[in-house]
Amino acid sequence: MLSSKFLGLNATGRVPLVLSRPSQTGGGYVNGTWVESESDPITIAANVQPVGYKETMIVAEADRSKKMLKVYSPDVIYSEEENVNGPDEFEWEGDTFRVMKVLNYSMGILNHFKAIAVMKERINYVEPV
Repeated sequence: MLSSKFLGLNATGRVPLVLSRPSQTGGGYVNGTWVESESDPITIAANVQPVGYKETMIVAEADRSKKMLKVYSPDVIYSEEENVNGPDEFEWEGDTFRVMKVLNYSMGILNHFKAIAVMKERINYVEPV
């Protein structure tokens, strides 16, 4: 039998993860110019892991060579398929990731979401010296 030091938060690897979820309003015109609305920060309990080879096959081929993570959470996570205003994004170890695919596992007591996230490219980014 496992001792108590292996149970709880350390065993699950759960960490608080702050998702940046696009607002439901999507934005609007201000003085004739389109302005995107601010994203809503949402904190979820998540288990973040690297993606295995087989899991890379469910994202678009153009994204398969990018850094990817999988996120497990009992809380709702949105990709572009679930949210018309855009997918959830989050920061992990200094990089920004965008949720590309979400799988919903509804099996009674262990309901959870599994999200595959791809690192966003840094355009015109200069590494600080």
